[in-house]
Amino acid sequence: MPGIGPYFKYISASLIAIVGARHGLRWSLVTAAALNALVGFTFGPGELLNCLFLVTPIALMLPARQRTGRDVEGGEGEADASGRTHGVSGARWWAMLLATYAIAYPARLGVMGMLMGVEISAIVRSMASASYQAFERFWTLAHLPADIAVSGAVEWMWIILPLIGVGYGFMLYLVNRPAYRGGLMILKRTRLG
Repeated sequence: MPGIGPYFKYISASLIAIVGARHGLRWSLVTAAALNALVGFTFGPGELLNCLFLVTPIALMLPARQRTGRDVEGGEGEADASGRTHGVSGARWWAMLLATYAIAYPARLGVMGMLMGVEISAIVRSMASASYQAFERFWTLAHLPADIAVSGAVEWMWIILPLIGVGYGFMLYLVNRPAYRGGLMILKRTRLG
């Protein structure tokens, strides 16, 4: 299917989460390891790092989220496909998710830098330069020259990188939540039948 490849890696987290909800954390870890190995062998170390540090955390954390009264009538926790109720309450789960991604994204860049033999600041400088070129009109309207924007990004990278990670975590949750819930509904229907 042309065009779906780049998006599949983001949605694949919901497949791992469905396996985890149905069969537990151990099978979820095995599925994640198999997916990461497949991605690493097929697409190389760059995509492997994306899968390890960006896709796997949300895949392992989705089954741990306990739905609240707004999501489930009566405020009971979400029952997975096997009938077990498990999970972490909303605020604690969100704190865990966002903290995980605040650490995972900079760690991904650190490992990438180690593999390439460069410092994180060089990667951030490259990313900031590409971002400046992509949004050049905005930066021109803000009267901010490229060298100041790039050096500012490098100087503030220990704040910027965790914030980007938090954004990734939120985006991956929004992308995977509907597929995960849909998968659980299908499992529940097939289990009853």
